[in-house]
Amino acid sequence: MPDSTFTVSTDDAVATLWLDRATFTPARVLGLADRAEQLARRSAVEVLVLRATHPTGFPTFDSPFLRDLRSDTDAADYARAGQSALRRLTALPIPTVAFLEGPCIGPGFELALACDYRLAVATPDATLGLGDRPTAWGGRTRLARLIGRRTAARFVSCYPREAVSLGLADDAFCQRRAKIDLRTFLDGLLFRPRKRAVSVDVFGEAEERKRFRMAVRDGEAEAPELPAFDPVNPIPVAPRRVGVLGRGPDLRRWVAEFALRGVPVMWMPSATAPDPFAESLLRGRVTPLEAEQAASRVTPVSEPDDALTADLVLIDDTDDTGADFLERVMPARSVLLLPTADVAGVLANAVRPGRVLGWRTANGRTVLSRPDDATDDATARAYQWLTAAGESVEVRQLEAIPAAPLTARSKALAAVR
Repeated sequence: MPDSTFTVSTDDAVATLWLDRATFTPARVLGLADRAEQLARRSAVEVLVLRATHPTGFPTFDSPFLRDLRSDTDAADYARAGQSALRRLTALPIPTVAFLEGPCIGPGFELALACDYRLAVATPDATLGLGDRPTAWGGRTRLARLIGRRTAARFVSCYPREAVSLGLADDAFCQRRAKIDLRTFLDGLLFRPRKRAVSVDVFGEAEERKRFRMAVRDGEAEAPELPAFDPVNPIPVAPRRVGVLGRGPDLRRWVAEFALRGVPVMWMPSATAPDPFAESLLRGRVTPLEAEQAASRVTPVSEPDDALTADLVLIDDTDDTGADFLERVMPARSVLLLPTADVAGVLANAVRPGRVLGWRTANGRTVLSRPDDATDDATARAYQWLTAAGESVEVRQLEAIPAAPLTARSKALAAVR
């Protein structure tokens, strides 16, 4: 097993097994179990912590690897390897703790469910769950035993504080105090009875292998491919400023997501627009102080022109915002996202058509519609910025845009010719 896949650090009686972002093939997931057993046999180790080396969550489904599962045998081998590794993890003689920072979706959450304890850092991008793809390592069975079969059937993902209330996590820490709270929790483990992880019987494992084989056969296990474009210029992780012109629920969500991640937002809402942070507060995703800090990053504006300093401008009603005029006067670096149905009208008079893209929502995803004129750079920026704001994004080529309808004057000129 390559040293870069699993690294170990120790602090008193606590050993931390660090997981990198490498593809979790059957060999690697079994290697994880081997390494965990080796650490558990050390007399000086009394607690084992599993943690990701990069704060973007535990390993998740790897699209290229899953596309290589060509047969029922391949799918069954993948499922058996993960089930064997997690079975060995739950049988370790010392307590195991999954420390989750950032999103933990799919196999990473299955791995966390096989640990005795789960701790999560409550950040804006932290979501926990099995996602909408099939499980293979006993995750659905463990989930049903923890929160009940009916709740598990509807469950997709939740935020860390929600996970605590559901019984899926033992504690959720704010980012500022995470290091101190983790140490306090680990110290307490040494002086209280151990809580054992949920196990899965052979019948539950067999049922998940069967469902996973069927999903692979039907192509449901594959993650969407990344957009096929090569950015011309380096892409910043997030825009320096975002302009949001509209009042729809999607735009309110984007206001909250960007502001929670520290990005200044200029928002032109209606007078009766709901608080964009209300849902995050209700679900315990943020504290009142965190919501107040995010709200301070949102500047209400009364005119579309006020958004001209933004790197990304999002629109949901072109009639109210004069999108065609805005496109002509906004800086060259800015990217303009507007409803897909309105792209043709704006492009007809666009000065820089390369930075205009359409957007719409479908099945919980944001679909970016890329016109023929859109540049790779603008497409890549829009994709990465929305992805960094927690959106699930798909890029599609916009179908041929019909010619703009002739005005009365154009018809008269055409008749003269």
